[in-house]
Amino acid sequence: MSMIFNPADRDLTQLAVQINYCVSCTGCQSQVKHFMQNAVLLVLFSVSIFIGTIFEFPLPGTTIMQTGQTIAVLCAGALLGPLLGAASVGLYLVLGIAGLPVFSEGASGAQVLSGPSGGYLIGFVIAAGAMGLWRNAGLMRTPVTAVPGMLLGHVVILVCGWSWMSVLMGPQAAYENGIAPFYLGSLVKSVLAALLVLAIQRLVPGGRKELSQE
Repeated sequence: MSMIFNPADRDLTQLAVQINYCVSCTGCQSQVKHFMQNAVLLVLFSVSIFIGTIFEFPLPGTTIMQTGQTIAVLCAGALLGPLLGAASVGLYLVLGIAGLPVFSEGASGAQVLSGPSGGYLIGFVIAAGAMGLWRNAGLMRTPVTAVPGMLLGHVVILVCGWSWMSVLMGPQAAYENGIAPFYLGSLVKSVLAALLVLAIQRLVPGGRKELSQE
């Protein structure tokens, strides 16, 4: 019996060999593992930003309620780096714009970005990226440098929030409503965020090794 050779069979064989090589390739497995790790971290930190909106606490001697949201935002950048940290905040914004009630007080939709809190939300992305750059510069390793970094992150968020609120209500009213009430809260949360980042870094295998390498 004679067999007819089909060129397609050779192509399929070569494809199978290439797939088998990729599956068994240590480098490919490492890349897939790294991608999956980053994807999980991206989702986890996006969820943590949402959780931060739920926890509210008053500062002693004031009636101003604070949330843990900015702590989660700044920790995302400080632990994940500028790109992945900003991306985790971006994912959070996308989920909120898409209709999930993840913004403060259960708000959702694109209209939130045009409201009074829109500037703060944009500031979240910038601040997370800035904290990632602070980390990459080696300044998230001790409280002496980590706390000022977190303060800088809060300044970025407040300035972005004030800038947009100034368009809506004027600079003075924006300052009185969008910056002045949060001085003390930003200081307290900067210290908490810095201590949290330092604690998490010590829990990661390898001591100071960052959660994500970019």
